[in-house]
Amino acid sequence: MNELNVWVIYDHPRDYPNHFVVRKQVSRPGVIKIDKECHLTKTLGEARELVQRFQPGVVCFDRHPTDDTFIVESWL
Repeated sequence: MNELNVWVIYDHPRDYPNHFVVRKQVSRPGVIKIDKECHLTKTLGEARELVQRFQPGVVCFDRHPTDDTFIVESWL
């Protein structure tokens, strides 16, 4: 089955208002599943480093205007 990991960085979302949050989403044709596990960091730089450690070689994409306002960027 073809699937793509998408790492999303959130800026102080409601469920973790004191942190940047990194969440993995798995995208398959017609389905996006958000992983229950999340990772908390104090800075955006730390969140970016974490993503690159989890999946080397990913590329950063800016937040899309229709994304939730807490989303900073996504990594594919």
